[in-house]
Formats: sequence, structure tokens, C-alpha cells
Amino acid sequence: MMDKKLELKDIVLIGRTFEEYYKMFVLDKINLKAEKILDVASGVSSFCSEANSKGYNVTASDKIYHFSAKEIEEKCITDLKMVMEKLPLVSDLYKWKFFKDIDALKENRERAYKLWFFRNKVEVKKLSLIKFRNYNEIKGCIEFQPYLV
Repeated sequence: MMDKKLELKDIVLIGRTFEEYYKMFVLDKINLKAEKILDVASGVSSFCSEANSKGYNVTASDKIYHFSAKEIEEKCITDLKMVMEKLPLVSDLYKWKFFKDIDALKENRERAYKLWFFRNKVEVKKLSLIKFRNYNEIKGCIEFQPYLV
């Protein structure tokens, strides 16, 4: 018998919001305004743009940023649709505390990537580690570990 799980053939490109990061990484324990934060592998998370709008110093970086905005958006739409189609088959494996149900999850994921696109619409910057060529440039950034309950 195979274990029941959400089967994904590839990495999916769906975003998370500031609120999700805040709770997942227990950010209330940190004075965010006093820190420089590097969000690595941030994808289309709206965390960076939402955090910067709150006055925090956050930089997002992801290797997907070398793709065009259109390519990224198409992947977001396709990936979100695919995940939402598969999720009902395994929804009993999830704790529905942060999101009340699959529809609420989908709505939040759409909001995250659409906010990311709204803030980055003019041009997807080709961010890479070129911006952080030497370790001294990134060592001042704090690193978060997920808080597991």
C-alpha cells in the first residue's frame, strides 16, 4: 500500500503572504525594523513587497527571476490550478487552522502571487547572487528557520 500524499512532479510556483511568513517563522520574536532580511528562494511570495511597504529592509532572491514576467505568471497559474485540483484527494492530511478550507488557501495563494506581480509588473528584475557577490554583503542578513509545532 502506498502512502497517501500530494504527488508533485516538479517544484510548484505558488506564493505566500507576509502574514504566513510572520506566523510560520515566528517573526513576532524579532525586531524586524532593526534587521536586514534576505528572502532566498522567495518565488512569487508577497512577503518582500509587503514587508518593505511596512518599512522593513527585505530583499527577495530567486533563480526564477531570470524568466520573463509572462513566463512566471503562466507557471503560477498552471501550478496553482494543478495543486488545487489534486488537493481535495489529500485534504484530510492537512490541518485547516490558518486556512479554513481549500478555497481559502487558493484565494490566499492567488492574492500572494498577484500582489507580487502588481509590485513587480514593470520588469521582473534579474536578481541573482551577483547582487551579493561576497559573503560580507549577506552575512548581515538574518536567516529564519521554520517554527514547527
